[in-house]
Amino acid sequence: MLVDITTYYLEMTTPTALRPKRLERSDLAVTQAHIPSPELSRFLYTAVGGRWYWLDRLPWT
Repeated sequence: MLVDITTYYLEMTTPTALRPKRLERSDLAVTQAHIPSPELSRFLYTAVGGRWYWLDRLPWT
């Protein structure tokens, strides 16, 4: 199956283009997983990338 792919690039040409965050979210937290979980990584890879045909890492053990 052939799929047309469009690649977009973001470019920040000046430091002033960096804007501060818009709002504070008390219901959101980003934390580091201290125990690696290949199963979770594979799940997220297929769940997030499935619609974009992310296939290159699926054979990885």
